[in-house]
Amino acid sequence: MSTLKDVLVRRYGYGPHDFGSAGLVRLDLEEGTLSPVPLRDIFTPTQGEPAKVVHLADLFRSGQEVTLTGIGRAPTRRFAVTSVMADGLEVRTAEGRAEHMPWSALRHGLMRPELLVFGPEPDVAKKVAKSLCTSPRLAL
Repeated sequence: MSTLKDVLVRRYGYGPHDFGSAGLVRLDLEEGTLSPVPLRDIFTPTQGEPAKVVHLADLFRSGQEVTLTGIGRAPTRRFAVTSVMADGLEVRTAEGRAEHMPWSALRHGLMRPELLVFGPEPDVAKKVAKSLCTSPRLAL
């Protein structure tokens, strides 16, 4: 399991200075992108590193399990991604309902990347389960 913040650091090279003083990233719902918030000036858009501009659709894939931690009275939401679209996700909720989740419904988790948690990849989970069920092999 890893948070969106972990993914941004490992896959896209974000560092501590890219998360702004409040730990936020810049979200552009019209463009469908995330980008760093420089610590020096969070209000004025500056020329950023193109490698650190992340398309929201690239963060999700079919079969992925996601937990969106609620803020205040908002409940925590758990869902599995069934497909990724330009304007959001098609998901299966924990209750088993299929629904469309626009990027705006994920807004607080996308802006505060520690609130969005990705479960293990389906293939990785299968490999881990299989490796736990087989006995260790001796090298000869």
